Order: sequence, then structure tokens, then C-alpha cells
Amino acid sequence: MAKEGQERKGKTEKKDRLEKKDRPEKKSSLDRKDRSEEKGIVGKKDRPEKKGTILKTRYVMFRFIIVILTILLILRLCFWPTRVVGHSMESALENNDIVIISMVKTFMHDYQYDELVVVTVPNAEERNESVVKRIIGKPGDHIVIEEDHLYINGIEKIETYRKGVMLDSLDYYVPASSYFILGDNRSISRDSRIYGCVDEAKITDMVIMKLF
Repeated sequence: MAKEGQERKGKTEKKDRLEKKDRPEKKSSLDRKDRSEEKGIVGKKDRPEKKGTILKTRYVMFRFIIVILTILLILRLCFWPTRVVGHSMESALENNDIVIISMVKTFMHDYQYDELVVVTVPNAEERNESVVKRIIGKPGDHIVIEEDHLYINGIEKIETYRKGVMLDSLDYYVPASSYFILGDNRSISRDSRIYGCVDEAKITDMVIMKLF
């Protein structure tokens, strides 16, 4: 009897060893963490670092945009290229010429005779447009146009840049804060002979130079 009991006990232990061998081992939390790191799985602790990188990138892009806008604003105020449209300023400026204009110089309100300025005036369709004209008369000046001659305060003005003829007859005093402007091509130009003097506020830019 004792011998049979020992044999039965031996078989039970052998069976338990076999079942234990076939049973899958439980993976520890450390093993799972190592495998996650090997697979490149990002945990919750890594997310703040990723968020910080995104915010830093956005901040750099924002600063870059601000710098570009600042440069464009400075260029627009000081040196901005624009194209001449039309033939009213021939021969000084031809159609499609490129000129550099400056808005900053208009802030000083120190306009001189014969300076070229950009003004906002009504066109033939009574719509406002920006055009280049020449300053002929300043506030308080007495302008007279008679038989194709131009007189400023009783003195005839010699205009070597002028083109075309003036068929107008005009006797005009320039109001305060206003300017009398003309196009160089007097035969076709729409200027102060048609719509009168322009208010100083209508002068938006000054022509600095002609590029080509």
C-alpha cells in the first residue's frame, strides 16, 4: 500500500511540473515597459515635451511673419515701386514706366514747385483713382493760363518738360491747404484745369525717382 501511495504521489508531482512548464509565464510590468520602449510607444509622460516643441515652432513662425510684415510696411512707407499708367505725364514719364514713391515724405507737408506727386482724383467716370501729377501752384498762389502761357503770381513759368498745348483760359487763386496740379502732356491731361485744386489730404505719395 505504501508503495502504491508513493507511486501515485510521484505521478501527481510529475503532472504538476509538466502543467507548470506548459503554462505561459506572466510578464512583469518592467518587461512590458521595456517592450513598449523598443516599439517606440510614447507614454503620457512624453506628451508635454511634444506639445512644447509644437508651441516653439508656432512661436518661431509667428515671429517670422511679423518680421516680414514689418519689412513690407517700411518699404511701403519709404520706397515702394509702382507703375505709371497713361500718357498724361509725357515726356517726363511714359506709359508703363516704373517709379519709386514714398509716403513718408508726405508727412512733412513740404511740397515744392515742380515736384511729382501721387494724388487721388476723380477720373472721367467720376471714380477716384491715383495718378501722378506735377505741383504747379501752392496755397495762396495766383494762377493764370492765357493763350498757351502759364503765369504764377504774375511771372510766366518756363516749362521745358511740357508737351502739347493749353487751350484753356483760367484765372485762379489757390485756396489754403490746396495745390494746383497739372500733367506734363497738357493736350490730354485731366488735372486742376478740370477738377480744380486738390486738397493736401488727397496727396498720398511723392515720386522719388524713375527706375525705368
